[in-house]
Amino acid sequence: MDPKEAYLGIGLRPELWRYCRHLNGSDAASLYTRPQYAVAAILGVGRAVAATVQKTLQEIDLKAESARLKRLEMAFLTPADSAYPAALLDIYDPPSTIFVKGTLDLSSTAIAIVGARRCTGYGRTVAEDMAADLASAGVTVVSGMARGIDSAAHLGALRAGRTVAVLGSGLDIIYPPENRTLARRIMAGGALISEFPPGTPPRPLNFPARNRLISGLSSAVVVVEASKRSGALITADFALEQGKEVLVVPGSVRSPASAGCHDLLKQGAGLASSAGDVLEALGLSPVGPAVVAANEPAAESPILGLVDFSDTHVDDILARAARPPHEVLSELSLMEVRGLICRQSGGWYIRLK
Repeated sequence: MDPKEAYLGIGLRPELWRYCRHLNGSDAASLYTRPQYAVAAILGVGRAVAATVQKTLQEIDLKAESARLKRLEMAFLTPADSAYPAALLDIYDPPSTIFVKGTLDLSSTAIAIVGARRCTGYGRTVAEDMAADLASAGVTVVSGMARGIDSAAHLGALRAGRTVAVLGSGLDIIYPPENRTLARRIMAGGALISEFPPGTPPRPLNFPARNRLISGLSSAVVVVEASKRSGALITADFALEQGKEVLVVPGSVRSPASAGCHDLLKQGAGLASSAGDVLEALGLSPVGPAVVAANEPAAESPILGLVDFSDTHVDDILARAARPPHEVLSELSLMEVRGLICRQSGGWYIRLK
């Protein structure tokens, strides 16, 4: 049996991987045909477990499964493929099979941008602009296509280059469902990947496993907004275990959405205020002036200068402006539409750019 097919069978039954993760391609292939005593020796398990593993694998119709993947326009990569991401071979517990939709091109440096699902307007804007600048510098931006920061990172990268989304479900089940359009855009300029076979729902336990692949594919992980219990911190932990650079975008000390980020900074993570900081940490060429200029706001009314990057109340803006309130409120609304500021409840505004 071809090792690629053997690995596919294991990948289609993820419950078997804990017994098979140490196998090379020829050993994986031998599980289907060798006597049970030999399978037990190869796996390092008892005869009963070996029998269960072999029976499960032999019941898989690999030709039918390959045809199903083709119908789903889904490719798959295994450690037997030269195109299998080399970076994943260096992590603990690399997946036996990676399912792919789109074009997985990791020939350039990959950097992950992750963060809170319930993010602020500030975090969303920073993630999107930083991803756009990194993509303009030739970086592949990796994230998890979750709500919030992940989605913003993918959107920013698509403005200037390519991106890879690592899912915690089968690739035929887009989660969250509102990201179906984003998923199609990512596939057009990059790839969706998952270690979970088609039909796998987005179970909570899938996402920590997914996070080890996000960090594993990347040379660095940038955390943009994370509460003290954010899943993004799991990705940062995996990155540290894998010897990867961890960088953090600072936020307001009053914002719970940045509390986890500030804890990472206290623990020695690098500070990233721009894409240039990220590239510099990796010894890569900085973002060119033209790229930075593309994300700078055009000349605006002096009203923009009255809105701080931390919370600013509308009463303070009106007092500083010394202009009729209706004119100031009108300009604030226009700047909000343009994405320069974000209005929050209670009459508070935050400058985004």
